[in-house]
Amino acid sequence: MGFQGLTGFGGGATGLSQAGAAAPPVVPDPFADDLYIAFPFWNGGSGSTMVMNNNYGTSTQTTSFAQRGTANVDFNTSNHTTSEGGDSYGGSAYFDKDQSQTDNAAVLISNANDSGLRFQGNDSFSVMVDMKWDDGADGQFRIHFGGNNGWYDSDGWWYIVNNTNFGLVTGNHTGNPSYYQDSVAGGVLDGNWHQHAMCYNGNGTVYFYVDGAKEGSNASVSTGTWAAYDHSGVDGGDGDTKLTINGWSYPASFGSSNIIHYAEAEMYINDLRIYDVDISSNGASTIAVRQSILRLEGVV
Repeated sequence: MGFQGLTGFGGGATGLSQAGAAAPPVVPDPFADDLYIAFPFWNGGSGSTMVMNNNYGTSTQTTSFAQRGTANVDFNTSNHTTSEGGDSYGGSAYFDKDQSQTDNAAVLISNANDSGLRFQGNDSFSVMVDMKWDDGADGQFRIHFGGNNGWYDSDGWWYIVNNTNFGLVTGNHTGNPSYYQDSVAGGVLDGNWHQHAMCYNGNGTVYFYVDGAKEGSNASVSTGTWAAYDHSGVDGGDGDTKLTINGWSYPASFGSSNIIHYAEAEMYINDLRIYDVDISSNGASTIAVRQSILRLEGVV
C-alpha cells in the first residue's frame, strides 16, 4: 500500500506550548517555498486511504511511502491536535512498537530512492513533525534517511528523540555513528501533542525546538562528508537511500542482503515536513508554529 506526500507548499500544526511558556502564534508556513516533503497522516475519516493532493507550489518532487512488514500503521484513528482555537482537524497515524527482529514492524519506508535528501555536513536542512507520544519513558522517535549494507551498520542521517535527548545522528558504515545531542527539557514525550523540530545550519550547529521554543543545540556537528549513500544492491533496493519513519534497518544475518526493520516507538503523528533550509535562521529563540497542512489547504 502506498501513500503519497505533499510537497512545495505551506503547512503545520499545533500551537501547544510547554508548561509555563507562551506559545508562538500558529501561522502559515514562512518557509513554504523551501518545503521538500510535506506529508499529512490522515485518512479522511475512515479506512486506510490517505486524503492528499500533489498540485501545490512549483516543486515536482513527490515521495510515497509503503508499510513495511505485517504490522500495519493505523491510519484510522481519531486522535488529532486541538490547538487552533480549540478546533480539531484531520486525524493521525498510529505507529506501534515491535522489536522482535521478524520485520513485523509498524514502519513506513519510501518507495523510491531520493537523492535530494542525501545531506552532508555543509548542507542546511530541517525536520518538523507533530507527534503525541504513547510510549511512556521507553522507546525512541526516529526519522532515518539512508540504509544498510548488510553488515550491521547503517549510513545516512537520522533525527531521534528519546527520554534523555534530542539528537542528530550520522553514520557511514563504520559501526560507530556520530551522535550530536542535547538533553530533553520540554517534556515532548509527556503524552500531549507537540510540534518538534530539528534544524541544522550547515555550519556545524544543530538546534532543537518544541512548540516553537528552542530547547537545545549542539555545535560540534561535522561539516564534512557524513555518508556515502550507496547500497542499492541490498534488499532489492530497499536498503538504498530511502526515508524511513519509526524504523531501524539491519540485516537478517551478518552479511545478508535481506534488510529487516523494527519499530522503536509507539506514537501518533499527523504532519511531517522536511525542508532543505535551516528554518531556525541560525538558532533563533523561537520559530513559527505551523498550521495544519490539511487545514491550511482547505481539506478539512
